[in-house]
Amino acid sequence: CAEKEIKVDLKSEKNKHRITNIINYIDDHYQEELTIDTLSQVFKLSEGHLSKLFKDNLGMTIKSYISQTRAQRVKEELISSDLPLIDIAISCGFPNVKSMNKVFKELYQCTPNQYRHKIK
Repeated sequence: CAEKEIKVDLKSEKNKHRITNIINYIDDHYQEELTIDTLSQVFKLSEGHLSKLFKDNLGMTIKSYISQTRAQRVKEELISSDLPLIDIAISCGFPNVKSMNKVFKELYQCTPNQYRHKIK
């Protein structure tokens, strides 16, 4: 289970405030159904502009950032609780265990269950 560093490195000062607001919003609402459509409405930007702003400044898509944020929360839950995986998946914004496993494995090279066994 390798660790991948998730960091925000803004390339443009001009967009820093706007991007920071979007990131904070995602971090506060990761448990909800978040889509580019939802975010573009909240921040009154077109989906295309929002996607480009995010990709240009963070080097990743909004979807990737949301997935990473959720996977990070899953990791925290696995460390701090003994909740069933389905409960962790739902509480961290994933629709089901399968989608949680897929994202988690892409980021950490192991499933949440394998990670849990490794840390216990």
